[in-house]
Amino acid sequence: MANLMSIDIRKIGDYRWRLLKDFHYNEYKVPAGFVTDGVTSPRWLWWFEPPCGKCFEAAILHDYLIRNHVVSKEIADFEFYNYLIKETGTSKFKAKLMYLAVKYFSNSRFGKANK
Repeated sequence: MANLMSIDIRKIGDYRWRLLKDFHYNEYKVPAGFVTDGVTSPRWLWWFEPPCGKCFEAAILHDYLIRNHVVSKEIADFEFYNYLIKETGTSKFKAKLMYLAVKYFSNSRFGKANK
């Protein structure tokens, strides 16, 4: 299991972070300089998973894979789920709920953070 928040990031604005070093997961590399909005869940859900909680790194990976058309949305969603299970120790039940949220609601802000 990876160390949570082992990534090197800097907050550059409201809900915007810049990756300072490359981030690797399996065959994927998110390059330094990538800008993400992190976890984009409504504030009323922060009790369930805070924006900088366990799924922050998974959200960075998901953002990068989709915004850069590295894989399809379906595969990016699955990699988000895989990261939660394999790297953060999130329970399968909670990871499945988060996966479903990403699957059905994650496209509302695509592309905004990297502009």
